[in-house]
Amino acid sequence: MLNQSFDYENLLKIIYNENNKGFNLELRYFSELRDDIEQLRKINKLIRDNRKNKTELKVLYKKKSRIKERKDGKLKKALTRISKNLSSNKYEIIVTERNQINNKPIYTLEDNIENLFISKQLQKNLYKLYKIKQSNRQIISEQVKCILQDGFPKYIIKTDIKNCYESIDQNKLIGKLIKDNLLSTESKKHIRRIIKEYNKLSIKNGGGNTGLPRGIGISAYLAEIYLRQVDRIVKKLDNVIYYARYVDDIIIILLPEMNKYEDINNIEGIKNGIKNKIKDETGLELNESKTDCSTYVNFDFDYLGYNYKWNNADKGNLDINLSKKKFDRYEKRIHVSFDNYNKFKKINEKAARKILIQRIRFLTGNTRIVSYNKSFFAGIYYSCPLLNTNILIEELDNILETESKKLKSSSIKKRLSKYKFKTGFNEKRFSPFSFEELKSIVKIWKKS
Repeated sequence: MLNQSFDYENLLKIIYNENNKGFNLELRYFSELRDDIEQLRKINKLIRDNRKNKTELKVLYKKKSRIKERKDGKLKKALTRISKNLSSNKYEIIVTERNQINNKPIYTLEDNIENLFISKQLQKNLYKLYKIKQSNRQIISEQVKCILQDGFPKYIIKTDIKNCYESIDQNKLIGKLIKDNLLSTESKKHIRRIIKEYNKLSIKNGGGNTGLPRGIGISAYLAEIYLRQVDRIVKKLDNVIYYARYVDDIIIILLPEMNKYEDINNIEGIKNGIKNKIKDETGLELNESKTDCSTYVNFDFDYLGYNYKWNNADKGNLDINLSKKKFDRYEKRIHVSFDNYNKFKKINEKAARKILIQRIRFLTGNTRIVSYNKSFFAGIYYSCPLLNTNILIEELDNILETESKKLKSSSIKKRLSKYKFKTGFNEKRFSPFSFEELKSIVKIWKKS
């Protein structure tokens, strides 16, 4: 049985887990441990420097053991106190509004160790008890490709949920958590507290007692639990041969009645039926501005970074290209990179030139990224390996070439001419970058 409590053992596990990710919570939140941590660092250095001196090592290891025991005792005392505080009905959770992304408020819990423990333990409880696992977007894309290229008539509906987080019915969600009877009383208490504090801010922003706070860790887990209702509704529909949802991005593929499969009015009726059923049972609405309805003989839509288009030439085939959103993101990053160079070259031309070349090399190629003891490949090929046409890849190269021609320095132009999106994709060109280089490369794109 899962230990859901906020006791000393669970809080200590969170400390260890965050330490493994590179976040030293002890140093950040526990001032009483700092001297011991610094002493341990010095002793570890002495141990490394004296690794061949067995006599000295014996002394150092004993000293290290004493300091570590003292530090662990202080930490246990602090965590026991925090555990008692979190179990108290008097503990207050403060939710604050941080900023806005795409005109939607982003919220966070007040920065203290108690709230961090609450968030991490609740996420673990929800993840374990509800077996929450995000869909794999690459697997979904491969499945969509296989189904679309089989040549059989079908209806295709691509959509998403309008204002998903803000539209979730809190009463239905809490009611489900109570009915499922999986979460402990303490876990449900903290979830209610977070939602209650979020509502206070939501009302100030013109909202009401509905929705979940974007940005707070548990919201993604709670939204996933709520959206499973949508999964059940769609999967029960007649003639559905494929359904997938990545967060709130949805694709539905149905077998039509053979005598109506080219009738777009028929698919609109099916879409409206699905839309009404979802709204009636969950309160959620499909986003009409992001909904595409297509028949098999005439489809052209974007989904999860790809554009799928049926090409009727040469007996028909499936063209897979970059989605408009992904293409626009690449184009913007090219422009921002050159704008940044032009802005800072007057201050330090050499440094500005170096980072520009690194950014273009990163954009047009592929690399291995190491994060929290995990690694994965990223880049123009690894982010969209299913492409079977280079039309937009070549367009990105044209944009890059146009920006390069504006530069006065022939040496920079020559160096940049070596980097092509088409080469990076077709030849899977690979470039290594250090962690610090990657931080410098991507920081301007986060602000734009």
